[in-house]
Amino acid sequence: MNLQQALDIVSTPLRVRGFSDDDLAARVGKVTSGDGVRLSAVPELHGYQTVRPVDVLLRLASATRPQYQVDLYDVHAHWGLLRYLGLFAVGSGRSLVLSAAGRRIVGNQRRVTSEELGIGFAVYLAEAWTQNRRLGTSTVRTVDIDVALASGSISTGGLRLLVEQTGVKRPDYLLISESLGRRGRFSVALLECKGTKTRPYAIHQLAQAAIQLGSMVVDGRCPSGLAVSTVVAQDSISYYALQHRPDRAAKRPTADANLPSSAEDDELEIDLGDVSIDDLPEVDLERAGPVDLRRFTATALRGSWATLADLAGNDQAFHRWAPTVMRDRLGRITADRPQRVRYSVDGIDIVGVRNAISLPGGQLDAVLGVEANLDQALTTGNPTDVLDAQQEIVRRELRYQQWERRRPSVISIADDGSALVLNPR
Repeated sequence: MNLQQALDIVSTPLRVRGFSDDDLAARVGKVTSGDGVRLSAVPELHGYQTVRPVDVLLRLASATRPQYQVDLYDVHAHWGLLRYLGLFAVGSGRSLVLSAAGRRIVGNQRRVTSEELGIGFAVYLAEAWTQNRRLGTSTVRTVDIDVALASGSISTGGLRLLVEQTGVKRPDYLLISESLGRRGRFSVALLECKGTKTRPYAIHQLAQAAIQLGSMVVDGRCPSGLAVSTVVAQDSISYYALQHRPDRAAKRPTADANLPSSAEDDELEIDLGDVSIDDLPEVDLERAGPVDLRRFTATALRGSWATLADLAGNDQAFHRWAPTVMRDRLGRITADRPQRVRYSVDGIDIVGVRNAISLPGGQLDAVLGVEANLDQALTTGNPTDVLDAQQEIVRRELRYQQWERRRPSVISIADDGSALVLNPR
């Protein structure tokens, strides 16, 4: 497979089969019955989903971005994109399958591939799951919980939050969303990503995920969550997904929840109202005492915006938004950055970092960044400007404008503003 063939495949909408029904929930329930954690089906994720592989690769690159330092920036920033660019092929019925090269990956390497792709697929599916729960189009921000761990805390894109953890392992990601037209009211949920090369093991992975999703208590409440196990088998790619919707009647009372009385039973929501995100103190691990949901949400948002700025190589914006613990941990150095570029097509501008790579079939320019108006808001704006810029991306439905291949370039834009351009030369 050469470069042009690979780009044609990753830009093509292909079908991926998903399993999320009552039978799957019952099978997982038999494994977790003694733990008191119940998972249920997600009807909207059952059956075939149409996915462009490039959209999955963007989620993989963005979700794993905060784990790396800049001293190997050129290598890791586009790692997920190039590692899997030639992995996919088109099967019967326009299904997504592995290419001949992908089928040659066996043993432990296949397991690693499954786990890594599992992140991209899970984040992509979590966006659809969140939008359905929010009863409308939403901006979904995925924040890594395992960027840095400390006793009695989670670190999510720079956020260190004191929590009560009842289990040994934490879930992977935090999902913070707001619905279009409802700026300032946020929903908090969890995401656990799994990956395997064998279908039977997916049941075991979901059982593990159930315990992880039920292990975290924030402000006296357990957030809802989604568990996804992606199966990269020899002949196909599929996924298994179930949701955790805690029984709110069993929640512990707390004086710091700041929850609106109209919140749905399975939602953990916070309405910041007219409170400025900049005016809410950052969550600090070294300070004792309870951490309320307002500070939790505000600090997590700042961490997510710093991650987007870092994705686009925007050091000014990174230092504008990154919480202190995130700046101290990542230690970004401007001199280590490749040059930022601007890519324009069909009235859409993307600003980010470009790498030129020689591949079989030609040279590829890979630009990883953010939508240009969001980049500007991150650089000079206040929190309201950033929220407005992200809602405008959802309103313009930019993620849906590139489904038909009309040019050599392949473009992917997520609703949070992260973006990817693959441009052959």
